[in-house]
Amino acid sequence: REARFAFKSYFGGPNFPGTAWNGYDGFDQYGNHTVNFVDAVYNQGGGQWHENMKYIDPFFGTSGRMVNLYKQQLGVTAVDYNPAGCVAVGVVLSLAIQKYGTPLSSKSLLERRDSIRLAVGNINDETLWGLVRFNRFNQNNGRFPVSWQVLEDGAPDVVLPVEAAQIAFRFPSPSWDARFGCPAGTLATGPSDLASPIRCQPCESGTYRNVTSLGLSSSECSQCPTGRGTLPNATGAIVCDTCPQGRKQDGYVDRGICYGCPVGSSRRADAPGESCDLCVAGRFANTTGLSECHECPSRTVQRDRGQAFCICDVGGFKDPKDPSVAGSIQACLSCDDVLAGSHSNRGAISSDECSCKESSFLSRDHGCVPCSVGLTCPGGTDAPQQQDGFYATLQWFDGNSTGLSGWSLREGVVRCRDHLQCRAGAAGQCPAGRYLLACAECLPGYRSGGGECVPCSDFDWLLPVSLGLLTAGLSGAALIKMEFDMAKTSIVSLTILVTASQLVMSIQTLSAVRQCKVGWSGEFKTLLDLTSIFSFDYRMIRIGCAYTAESPLFLFCAKLLSFPALIVFLGFAALVGKWLFKRPVSKEKFINFNGTILSTIHISLTHFAILPFQCRRNPNGTSSMYENPSVVCWSGGVHASLIGMSVVAVLVYPVFLFTVALHATRKYPVWVTSDHGLALFRCFGFLFGRFKKNCYYFGVLQMTRNDLIALIPTLLVEVVSLQLVTMSTVLLFSLILQVRVWPLRAAKANMSETMVSAFLLVVLVAAAPLVDAPEGETSSGLGAFLLATVIFMFSLVLGLLGHAVYKRLRPSRMFDAFLCHHKAGAGAFARFMKLVIERDTYNSKVFLDSDNLEDLDSLFDVIRVGTATLVVILSPEVLTRMWCAGEVVTASRNSVKILPLFCENSQLPTDNEVLGFISLWTEDQVLILNSYNIDVTAIQDAYRSLRALKMLSINRLKHLPDQENAIHKVMAACNLSRRGHDSNEPEQAEEGDNKILILGSTSTAEPLAVCHIIQSLIMRELREAAVVIMEGDKVPHAHHMVVVLSKGLLIEHLFPNVLLEVLGFAGTGTTPGQSLSASCASRHNFIGRLSSSSPRTPTTPTQFRQYVYFALVNADSSFEFPAPEFVARVERAGLPEAGIFPDDGPTLANVYRTLMKALAIPLNALGSEQSLQRESSVVCTRLMHQVSRLKTNCGDVVDITSSGAAAVPTWASSFSGTDQLFAVRSGHSALESTQDPQGTLDEHSAPCDPDGPPESEWQAIDLAMDVDRSLALVPSSRREVRLIVKSDASSSAPSRVKESL
Repeated sequence: REARFAFKSYFGGPNFPGTAWNGYDGFDQYGNHTVNFVDAVYNQGGGQWHENMKYIDPFFGTSGRMVNLYKQQLGVTAVDYNPAGCVAVGVVLSLAIQKYGTPLSSKSLLERRDSIRLAVGNINDETLWGLVRFNRFNQNNGRFPVSWQVLEDGAPDVVLPVEAAQIAFRFPSPSWDARFGCPAGTLATGPSDLASPIRCQPCESGTYRNVTSLGLSSSECSQCPTGRGTLPNATGAIVCDTCPQGRKQDGYVDRGICYGCPVGSSRRADAPGESCDLCVAGRFANTTGLSECHECPSRTVQRDRGQAFCICDVGGFKDPKDPSVAGSIQACLSCDDVLAGSHSNRGAISSDECSCKESSFLSRDHGCVPCSVGLTCPGGTDAPQQQDGFYATLQWFDGNSTGLSGWSLREGVVRCRDHLQCRAGAAGQCPAGRYLLACAECLPGYRSGGGECVPCSDFDWLLPVSLGLLTAGLSGAALIKMEFDMAKTSIVSLTILVTASQLVMSIQTLSAVRQCKVGWSGEFKTLLDLTSIFSFDYRMIRIGCAYTAESPLFLFCAKLLSFPALIVFLGFAALVGKWLFKRPVSKEKFINFNGTILSTIHISLTHFAILPFQCRRNPNGTSSMYENPSVVCWSGGVHASLIGMSVVAVLVYPVFLFTVALHATRKYPVWVTSDHGLALFRCFGFLFGRFKKNCYYFGVLQMTRNDLIALIPTLLVEVVSLQLVTMSTVLLFSLILQVRVWPLRAAKANMSETMVSAFLLVVLVAAAPLVDAPEGETSSGLGAFLLATVIFMFSLVLGLLGHAVYKRLRPSRMFDAFLCHHKAGAGAFARFMKLVIERDTYNSKVFLDSDNLEDLDSLFDVIRVGTATLVVILSPEVLTRMWCAGEVVTASRNSVKILPLFCENSQLPTDNEVLGFISLWTEDQVLILNSYNIDVTAIQDAYRSLRALKMLSINRLKHLPDQENAIHKVMAACNLSRRGHDSNEPEQAEEGDNKILILGSTSTAEPLAVCHIIQSLIMRELREAAVVIMEGDKVPHAHHMVVVLSKGLLIEHLFPNVLLEVLGFAGTGTTPGQSLSASCASRHNFIGRLSSSSPRTPTTPTQFRQYVYFALVNADSSFEFPAPEFVARVERAGLPEAGIFPDDGPTLANVYRTLMKALAIPLNALGSEQSLQRESSVVCTRLMHQVSRLKTNCGDVVDITSSGAAAVPTWASSFSGTDQLFAVRSGHSALESTQDPQGTLDEHSAPCDPDGPPESEWQAIDLAMDVDRSLALVPSSRREVRLIVKSDASSSAPSRVKESL
């Protein structure tokens, strides 16, 4: 449109030039926009003439034709009124002269002018200028001025005068809003005959327009969408808002207007706006337009939806002031205002309908009150009834005197021990024979018989007396006859004892489970009742018939004094055994026997000790003992007396026993490695003997489990729902630990323990549905337990994760100490040092290359990032070792603490000496150090730094206590926490002590360290005292001796003299040529000890009082077995360098022959800990078998030999390729047979008496154990066993051996 818009802005007046026409839009002289199409449309312009006027012209025909001709001839695009006026002047002049003038040719100039003037004045004709007519003032008044108007297409057209107009005049013209576009919220409208709207009108209610209309264009408003709209009578909406709360707009009937919700419904502001929601049950809407339905007032209900009122609930009635015709819209009045605690039916309108409801009763003082726990109330004025397991006393008052009627609870409601003692029925009734509060006790002369008490018969008193005497008698006999040191008991006997103990403890556990509040019934309840005897419930044995009555004080005193009475009787039995049967009972056996009983009945002892604390809350607010509900807790002298005795019992039994057991467990690692400690250790065989040596702590864990099982029914007596869950958790963790560790020495006992725990778990799981606990307590208790479990689980996981992250960010040292040593010069001592540190500290980690080194490339990395202290054992050769030099340099560079430990005859090298031994290293060794940037200068600097450090010293040739003290100083310097130790000095062994003697070289450090290693391992494995004989020591009496072979041992001064002293040879006078190997003793790895201090002369076997068994250990690969010439020289000339004179030569030679004839057990002290354990286990196995064999008369002799260690007999030559050869023979026929000329079957032989009793079963068992341990040393790829039998025809040993294997 603007392209065709021809309206021009003109500035200035008619008499002076103004601003020229300046395009389509108007701008003033300052460049400001003035006018555009919207401003101009429908505006009018006026003037003298317009080229679009429709006039008839006498010359051109029409004014339009003149315009076109003018444009063509002059080449213009528009004709304004100036040229048009000029043309019109010519037309008018010509027309006037022609039409109204006279001829001019004959006239003068003046006449001609007058004639023309007259003709023009007479003209009254239409021309292209319109009607031309002059008035007397010579003014043309033939037409009105022309008026044109800017129309919709943008072009100005003539609209006035009418006769010259092309189109009609547009009137009225649009408003300015309609011109520029109607704003949002209005619509553009006008008469239908006009092409453009002329005004803006607001949108009607329910409609909206959110955009401005186009200028001069008609527009409409839209209806609001569903859920949105306007309020009634609201116009001019720009947007439709969501209907406000309490109103809705469905889009059809409402037609965009938000109307109020009808009665019975409401709408929240956040709800969809297309509809209202019916009031839910319990609410109502009695007016329209509610945003939320009213909640039913107090004591009213409404079960239906979309209601305008509520009705009175049970226990209320309608308020007379309520204006509602139907139902109630105000709170109903309570029946309790009329009668306390009363109720009414729903919809009641009168107080006359109020009465006591079911499960309540009419109380004299409080109206209708809820039925107490333990009562059943029928309602109205009927009497309450007591339930099973509860006891109550009631009294009725009729109100004649006081005006108040109702029931009164005198003593309230209390819990009974179980539902059999208090049965459902009238309040205050007890079963026959019972009386007192809660029907807890039997009448004097009565005994418990389930729920009722029955009269005692004339012989009922005999049952408790006879059972007491029988228990005491059997215990005394067992003390005298049986062996109760479990550490020395055979596996079969141990299995029997442990399994029996497990059976008793499982019965006690069931007895503890019986205390949980579970609805036991049927035969299982009868079984649980029988287990109560193991929890010292003496009512089961009719003790009330032996005493006046079953009073709580008497029963608790009987339980408390039962075990002390048993100890007194056992002491008497021990005296009887010593004087009458000549079977003295040692202190260790007496303590072990009583400890076994205590640990076996530990659950029952703990349980009965805390019985006075097991109080249950009663419905009346008091608490009473679970065991005897007639005793009110924390009230009265009876319970105070029971609490006092309970405290004594707790301190005497569970606390004392657990404290002693915990102390013994802490001391165990120290006790088993000292003579004094072993003496104490033997008193605790009941605690440690059942378990493997590495599981010695398991006795305390089992004791803890038993304590928890006994404590749970008491600690959780008020939280019944958690009793079984907690007990199951304890048993589950115990079972997991049992299966994971497998701690018992006997495999069958481990299986039995596992099955017993699993059985008890099954019982607890099966009993869970029978738990008798209130519903609220069950949900809350279990919810709290589950919450705690989940929190613990997540806390544990997060804790482990945090610990892992912490370790990742700040890694700790893997080893507390790193032992830097020379392999040949201090390897055995380093092993001994590690054994002492790990024994005497808590969880200390010591790096020893034979145990911990996995890769040489990582050796220095371990020191740099994984070691807290580098302990340099400064033996003379250590700093000459390339690897030791690298270790010291690495520790010095990385600020790792270095602790020099000076050994005897050692000193730090000078710089020149360092250069000297470095020059002896191979090129490869130097290159290895160079690869870690370790050169000569670094080594010299590191060695110089050693001189500035604080140094400790040790003499490896001193006695064991001195060396251990020096090692303890090393531990203190390394900041290692030392275990608790006894301040008492170890007691010296008496002459009669049975010790294991360890005899070896003590003149050099490494062999002596090997002896100390063997001593430590033997004492830890066998739990027997072992002693290393050194120069100047008193040689104790012993049955067993371990000979540690090393280079030069046979010619040392100490070895042969101690050997002869051990054997009891005190003088000279040996018969030349007589050999101990001809006796029975010499063929079985033992040497006879003379029965008296006679000259060093061997005697016949019948003269030996006892024997010394020896085990030969080869701990030195450089040891050379003596040649026959050496033995012959000893026999002939003795050993002058060792102080053995020729007279003692034959004796010593015979002893050497006997020693060297046995097969030596290899032992490498420089090997790994695992290999050392295996090798020492063989030594301990051999010693352990001989311990049992010396206690039993010998029958068949069992021999074991290795095909690789000695020559195979000729009769077994066909089996020479086997890895292990085992032979069984009777008597001594095989040794003397020509089929075994070299005596290769002597190893593992037992001392035998050819005239003794027949074979016994222990030999077959021992052989099976020998086979088992021997096979462990054979590579699995070559493991093959063949059994060769050489025995008398009547011997049953072969079959027994086969069964044992």
